[in-house]
Amino acid sequence: MSRLQVVSLDIGNIKESLANLLAPLLVDVDAPQGGPRHTPLLVTINHLEALGVKTAIVQDKVQDPDFLAEHEAYYSKWTYPVDRYCKRVHFFSVSVDARDCLSAVDELYEQSGSYLGFLTLRPIRLSPQGATILSSNSFPASNKFILAKDRFQVNLAGRDFYVTGTPFMQQDNAVGACAQASLWMGLRTLRKRLGHSAYSPAQITNAATRFLVRGRTLPNRDGLVIEQITEALRSSGYAPHLIPLKPEGEVNVTEEDIRRTKSKLYPYIESGIPVLLVLFSQNGGHAVLLVGHDWDEKSSNLWGISVPPWDNGESLKLVDAASWINHFYINNDNTGPYVSLSNFGHDDYSLEQAAFAIPFLRKDILIDADEAVSTCVGILNNCISDKLIPELPELVFRV
Repeated sequence: MSRLQVVSLDIGNIKESLANLLAPLLVDVDAPQGGPRHTPLLVTINHLEALGVKTAIVQDKVQDPDFLAEHEAYYSKWTYPVDRYCKRVHFFSVSVDARDCLSAVDELYEQSGSYLGFLTLRPIRLSPQGATILSSNSFPASNKFILAKDRFQVNLAGRDFYVTGTPFMQQDNAVGACAQASLWMGLRTLRKRLGHSAYSPAQITNAATRFLVRGRTLPNRDGLVIEQITEALRSSGYAPHLIPLKPEGEVNVTEEDIRRTKSKLYPYIESGIPVLLVLFSQNGGHAVLLVGHDWDEKSSNLWGISVPPWDNGESLKLVDAASWINHFYINNDNTGPYVSLSNFGHDDYSLEQAAFAIPFLRKDILIDADEAVSTCVGILNNCISDKLIPELPELVFRV
């Protein structure tokens, strides 16, 4: 095939059209049908359908920097050759008339805002989905907000396109498991904003295992422990802050526990700070990246912020803005980008399984969310007369 190929998708059956497009690009040709290998691809296809995709451009012989680093660290040492190049598929929300590639790119370039992002396919069988950045613009209309994101520039045939979203990658446990994938997503999201390095998964593994090694480094089948995750973040220029979300060994998580967890996590997400969540279930540990939340306008499950009372016993009535959240949204290397995290669920990943949270905090941020909340409550309390408090309605408190 040529380096670029324009594909007009069947608008009447987008899912099947996308599956048929991606199948020949995989190492062993079979259409995505589900299972651990294909689940992220299927979720990506569903998201592209929601975005209104109409045209795809397949780019061959892509030198993806993350896979090149993986190849150098691991696959180049195999006894049989593994291709160094990836394939990348770019997506657009408009149709094109031109059939030659360069004219089609020029035509798409003139359609401002039509670029939906890209998907990288690695030349490996078990975890084909590499670096992927898709627009999150389908969410606000349905009260779902992806907040840990950035605007990325993509060059295609000499034209610059832009996509706003959160990077995603399926884990390749030859060089890194779920923790490395989640770290990569968070670091890549903040790379331009904070000017720090965005390591490849292989480099993240090396940084995480610099001082503490448990088992083989490469292949890294067993993933990382908490201490290694925080060391990888520290080595990347961040100040790792470990937030316990439930007592060790606690099994019975209540609605009140879920409310407390939402209150702890909400300020970071509202600030556009990605949060790595460490989950523990009957199947073992897992790491995901928290990137957004939904918003229930009619929520009746409201809870307050604790406010110290005045001498006369009166106190401000503050409602936590996190009360309007039903679910958080995560990038889960096992299941795909922008997926909902249930509050409870024994058969799937859920918020009740969250044991620790690690926000990607800059080194110059010297307080955490709990301290910010208590400080703001104190300032607000000092600014309002106790005589005025009985006249005030409940106020919504949002950090």
